[in-house]
Amino acid sequence: MRRKVDKPGKKPQKAFIHPMATILLTFIFGVILVHMAPYNQTEQGRQAAAEAPTEEVQTLEKRVDKLAVLSVSGAGVAEGKGNNDKLVLDNVYINVDEAYDTKTGIFTVPSDGVYFFTFTCHMDDGNINSGLYKEPAEWMMQVSDFTNAKDHSDTSSRMIDLKKGDKLYLKHYVNHKLIHNRQTVFSVLRVDPKLDESAEKRVVAFSVSGGNKKNGRKLVLDNVYVNVGDGYNSSTGFFTAPYEGVYFFTFSCHTVDGMIVVGVYRKKVYGNSKWMMQVTDTTIRKRHSDTISRMIHLEKGDSVYALPYFGHGLQLHYGLTVFSGFLVDAVQNLKARVDKPDEAKKCKVAFSASGGNKTEADKLVLNNVYVNVGNAYNDTAGIFTAPCKGVYFFTLSCHTRPDGIIDVDVLRKKMDGNTEWMMRVSDSTKYKEHGGTTSRMITLEAGDGVYVMPNANHTLVRYYGQTVFSGFFVEPM
Repeated sequence: MRRKVDKPGKKPQKAFIHPMATILLTFIFGVILVHMAPYNQTEQGRQAAAEAPTEEVQTLEKRVDKLAVLSVSGAGVAEGKGNNDKLVLDNVYINVDEAYDTKTGIFTVPSDGVYFFTFTCHMDDGNINSGLYKEPAEWMMQVSDFTNAKDHSDTSSRMIDLKKGDKLYLKHYVNHKLIHNRQTVFSVLRVDPKLDESAEKRVVAFSVSGGNKKNGRKLVLDNVYVNVGDGYNSSTGFFTAPYEGVYFFTFSCHTVDGMIVVGVYRKKVYGNSKWMMQVTDTTIRKRHSDTISRMIHLEKGDSVYALPYFGHGLQLHYGLTVFSGFLVDAVQNLKARVDKPDEAKKCKVAFSASGGNKTEADKLVLNNVYVNVGNAYNDTAGIFTAPCKGVYFFTLSCHTRPDGIIDVDVLRKKMDGNTEWMMRVSDSTKYKEHGGTTSRMITLEAGDGVYVMPNANHTLVRYYGQTVFSGFFVEPM
């Protein structure tokens, strides 16, 4: 057959394409475009995607909560006009996420966890009687001193297990006179930080109260508020360290009409007991308290307990005699909070030193060193130097002899040479042996110094173990 050939000048015939084929080809082309889209990003877009935080990093940031939650002081102006009104402390040092309302005096818990509360109330002239409450009206702890004396203070501390959104506040009672200086300080520190998955969770924290029960001669505080890690035995009155490390302890003792003389002892796993610290107020008077704090390095299995001495008046107010402690290493958890390992090692500092009658260039030199992790405390010069920028917790317990006066300041020496007042312990009542304690969190720059300065009328004492200055790094800024 002769093949049909188009004649010159005649347009070739168009090939016929079925409509269904057109639809099918369009669909296939669309699928290809969708799958190719990620590869068609611009270089800038790909770089932005690579730098964006991953879901894993975002989750870690949420797990690691702020520890230094609150530190405020102030005039103690009451919200309201009568008695039993809220105390409002409006001089703010630290207030994470505005958890504390300086207009109402209400602290709102930012997240679930165990929180350490410490409250020092100072009075120039009159009785001290204030309490910490959880809304609506659940009593938590109290400072109380009915001596109606001049220039005196009272301190109480306690740990509380709280839920996000819980609200707490301070209030004064009927016979409490309003305060008017910065020596009244209220601080909140979280002691069970959320840990990254790679870190060993070694959170240990306990807080107990009691007053009139004994195990032999030992004081048994059997009203348990918090016992994370199960280190405290409410039957024997012993706290036993589940891990080796540095522990912070604070003991507040209250009596109704008698003397306060109670020692805190450490019993080694294999060995005898050793005296650690002591609360002492030998004036027989109405309701009064004494508080002391200190850090102790414990081996796993070591125990700590309270031992009343002859003459101590047992009391029935369970909530006013409180013994608390926590593992500092676990609270710091620097691996999760500081990016660089070398920086984390540098920031890991904790110290406790006692003394009383040695001065150097207007500084009170506490040269009996119990703990000095990181060697940031200089026991020759009597000054602590911050190794890195961040928030630090400090506490000072000061004791004086009979008829003596307590009047010491804690000062910050900045890198530029200027000095800034931080807190004070003062008691000019001239009773027999007595003491005072105050605590606060302070924001420091690397190289800043913190030291204790006795004022002109302070009575220097030789009771080494009862005047104690302690501090530790909490978290980076």
